[in-house]
This record gives sequence, C-alpha cells and structure tokens, in this order.
Amino acid sequence: MKSGQALVVVLLILAVTATIGLSVASRSVTEVNLSSVQDDSSQALSAAESGIEAVLKDPSLSVAGPTPLPTVVGGGNSTYTIANKTAVGNSTSYVFPGTYVSGEYATLFLQTISPDGTRTDSNYWLSGDFHVCFGKTGSTVKPSLEATLYYRDSTATPTPIWLVKRMGYNPGDGSRPSTNGFTGVVAVPVFNDINCSGYQTDARINIAELTTAQMSMNPCAQIPCIPYFMRFRSLYNDSSADATPIKVYSTGGTFQPQGQRYEVLGASGQTARRVVVTQMYPVPPGILDNVLFSGGSL
Repeated sequence: MKSGQALVVVLLILAVTATIGLSVASRSVTEVNLSSVQDDSSQALSAAESGIEAVLKDPSLSVAGPTPLPTVVGGGNSTYTIANKTAVGNSTSYVFPGTYVSGEYATLFLQTISPDGTRTDSNYWLSGDFHVCFGKTGSTVKPSLEATLYYRDSTATPTPIWLVKRMGYNPGDGSRPSTNGFTGVVAVPVFNDINCSGYQTDARINIAELTTAQMSMNPCAQIPCIPYFMRFRSLYNDSSADATPIKVYSTGGTFQPQGQRYEVLGASGQTARRVVVTQMYPVPPGILDNVLFSGGSL
C-alpha cells in the first residue's frame, strides 16, 4: 500500500516537473522568437531609413526594387523598396504645413521645380483666380495678410531682372480700417465660401490681373513676365494662440508641386517596416523680402 502511494507521489512530482520544464521551454522559445522578430524589425527599419536617405540624396531613383543592402553581421540580408514617390501640392487646393503668427510666412511656388531644385521657366502657373484663406476660426484676433509676388523679366540683358509686387488684405468684415495702407480689402467673408470653411477670411488673387492692370511698372502685358513664387505673411496676430492656418485654392487650374512625398518599404526576414517622408522644396530666405523692391509696392 505504501509503495503504491509512493508511486503516486513520484508520478505527481514528475508531472509537476515536466509541466514546469515545458513552461520554461515554451517561454524560452517565445522569447527567442520575439527577439528574432525585434531584430528583424530593427533591421527592416534601418533598411527603410537607408532607402529614404538614398532617395533624398538622389530623387531620380525609380520606384522599383527591392534593392539589396550589404549583408549584415550574422549572415542576414535586408532590402528596401522605393514604394511610392508623389508630388505634394499639385492640386486645386493646398493647405500649408503648420500655422503662422505675425511676421511668419508661407511660400507658394508658381513655377515648376524639380526635386533637385531646378526651375523650369517655360512652365508656370498663370491660370486665373485663386483664393487665400486665413484667420483662425474662433479667435477674436483677425489677422491681415500681406501677399508678395516675385516675378522676372526674362528679356533683360545680360541677366534677367527680378521684380516684386506686394498686396495687402484686411479682414472681410471691415474690422480693420484701410489706414494701414493696404491696397486691397477682402470682399468675401468666409461664411459665404465653403472652400474656406474653418477660416475667417477669403482673399481673391488673380496673377494675370496683377501682372497687367495693377502693375504700373514693368507690367507683364509689355514684357515676357515669368511668375516665380508668392509669399503670404500673416500680420496682427502676435500670440501663438491666434496663429493662423493658411490655405490656397484655385478656380482656374492646378497649382504647381510644392514638394515630394517619398515612401520606402524596408524588409528583413518576415518583417517589414515602412517610412514616409515629405520634403518640401527649399524656399528663398525671408531676407529676400527686404532687398527686392518695385515702385508701387507697399
């Protein structure tokens, strides 16, 4: 009888020991798998970041792959694929990144610019009306907007002449008197314009009109004028709480691209990681606003 009890005890001890052993083994296998997945994930992310660095360095790289990377320590192999390259801003509506307080500016390119920064003088935006939406809805502060057009006379010799035209826009509700010297006053308040929903004010701009009737010096009607870019500077909203978003939308055509969006897929083992980067085209420094002047500007 005692030997039978001893056998049961031994069997119970063996069962418990086996259960613990299997549990430890299973945990170890799981940890090894997790470690392997984490390593693959880290290598895949590194591969994707390498692909982003490559395409930023050479934007002409095609959307193709996978492109093998050097073999990593341990005999592994990581790859990256340039999954997608798309232009940013080439639509009839574009919201500038971030928000802007008084003195800060957003830049809209009107010429075609390649990812390497090369300008194309033969291809530029001159498609009738577009509108600028600004002012933060819900804020008691109503900013004004300074719009500056940079353009040039391509016939001047020995080098082209750069010209500038500034325009000022006050809130459409008449809350700021025109004694600030602005040449234009917004006429269409936001509540009449669904395209400016979420903004206080809508300013209409027509490049063709600006470069003919409104430019008393060197109007584009008389010379081959090439619009380069426009700068939109917020005014009278000093507090970050009143920083305004800025949006443009067109009623006459599609805007030129303002940057590039790159999407790269990195892979290692059974793991893939995706990295997406948007690179806006470099804008001329703000000091340019203070060194270019044309008669008739503010």
